[in-house]
This record gives sequence, structure tokens and C-alpha cells, in this order.
Amino acid sequence: MGGTSQDSDLREAVHEVFAIGRELGVTFFIECAFPCNPELKKPIGIRETNWRIIDKNLYDSCLDPNTDSYFPRPSMLPF
Repeated sequence: MGGTSQDSDLREAVHEVFAIGRELGVTFFIECAFPCNPELKKPIGIRETNWRIIDKNLYDSCLDPNTDSYFPRPSMLPF
């Protein structure tokens, strides 16, 4: 997964969630999890979210073998 696609694909959705929160008078905290890439000088996550850098092996283990989609496997989560 490229560093820029995780940024741009969901930015609008993050803005919508925060707009809904303002309308409802609640605060949402959104995390952006992505694998550590040693080639990047500075990790890049989705702006206005809390960034959680995860191990690339964990990230890759979430790949659904039937699609190109990632999904969290609860047994693999570090928390």
C-alpha cells in the first residue's frame, strides 16, 4: 500500500465524521493504522487522526486471501 493512498482515500470520510460529531455535540477520536516503512523519513497518516504505526507483518497478516482487502483479525491485534 502506498503512503499517499491511505491519506487521500479516507480524508473526506474523516471530515464527515468530525462534522457529524460537531452536529451531535460529541467528540470522535479516529485512528489511522499503517505499517512502518523504513524508507520514509517521516511516517504519513491521515491528517486530523491519531496515527498508530504497526508492524508490517501484522499489517500483511490482515490481508484477506480472497480479495485485495485488509481486515483486522482480533487474535492478531496487539491490544
